[in-house]
Amino acid sequence: MTEKTTPAASNYGTVTTGFGTAQQRELPITDFVQANYVNNRVISVMGINGESIVASVENPESSGRNPKQVMYLSRESFVGLLSTGFLYFSCKGESLEDLLKEAVQKQAIEYNYSDNLGPVGKL
Repeated sequence: MTEKTTPAASNYGTVTTGFGTAQQRELPITDFVQANYVNNRVISVMGINGESIVASVENPESSGRNPKQVMYLSRESFVGLLSTGFLYFSCKGESLEDLLKEAVQKQAIEYNYSDNLGPVGKL
């Protein structure tokens, strides 16, 4: 696994919610982690004002999957989604931690993060 910090910035960009409606808003990204996988998938998790999370999956055209999928969730819903994913693998008798370690050992993940976050410790 390769890690990189992104240079300090006062603004990591914005996320648009309610696009094309009267409720359209630009929300500032306060921090992020972005993982690039060897199969050209890019998965990003972005904090919005410490209250919400935006999760994004970008797939290469060749995958046959939707090229980009985005979820805008409350912090609690994001934790619920991750917890349910953990439960899913546990019910199948698979360890999510072991799957992550396997991907790291194969150097299948390269990631970067905002300067206000830190690197992943030893896995």
